[in-house]
Amino acid sequence: MRLQMSKSLPGLDRFYMAGQWVEPGGGIQIVALSGRNVIQLICRDEKMKFKTTMP
Repeated sequence: MRLQMSKSLPGLDRFYMAGQWVEPGGGIQIVALSGRNVIQLICRDEKMKFKTTMP
């Protein structure tokens, strides 16, 4: 079962949460994924295309 937590707060425009307390599980990988997910939300809200690249 996957738990989902909101990454924004009502009444705070353009505020997003990322980190170990926002995503279920733990570890560096989950925190990095949380940051990536928030960037995707920001791109969606700003009507920008989300694009990834590999080094």
